[in-house]
Amino acid sequence: SWPRPEGLADHCCWKSFETLHDSDGRPLLVSVEDFLCAAEDIVEIANQPWKDGLAWTKDEIHRFTEVSDPVEQLLRGNGWPGARVHFQNSHWVAEHVTACLQPIVEAVWPGFDLRQTAQTQHLLGLISPENQPGGTWLDAQRTPHNDINWNFGVLKPSNFVPPMLATVLSLTKGFR
Repeated sequence: SWPRPEGLADHCCWKSFETLHDSDGRPLLVSVEDFLCAAEDIVEIANQPWKDGLAWTKDEIHRFTEVSDPVEQLLRGNGWPGARVHFQNSHWVAEHVTACLQPIVEAVWPGFDLRQTAQTQHLLGLISPENQPGGTWLDAQRTPHNDINWNFGVLKPSNFVPPMLATVLSLTKGFR
């Protein structure tokens, strides 16, 4: 468990975070409760996105096309069926998420700067298992995974994928 650092912005409500490591001590997953303080403002955006020049879009599961059965393609696929709002990096929600997340990233991966990624995506997601195949979550959604965009290639000479950031703020309490 890691404590909240001194001087964290007022719009960051988290008090501490937990990190899960693999057997070699590498961080795999970070869990944070009460991340942002402006929950009511984000719910307002969700209810009336057009006021911020935003809109809900529908996303689908990306099918696993290496099998011929269409149901199995969905079950082995990835992604989230449901509605999303995509925030530009200059939107205050994206700026707040990045500012509140940077101290966590710095503690877990010293020297990693979220503002220096090849790509950053901040989403607001309205997701439910009702639109899933069989009405249940897919394995790809329940297990930790990354969202690598291979369009950026790899960094030379290391052959590492360039750093990227994707966040999804899931709507639960308070959204009608």
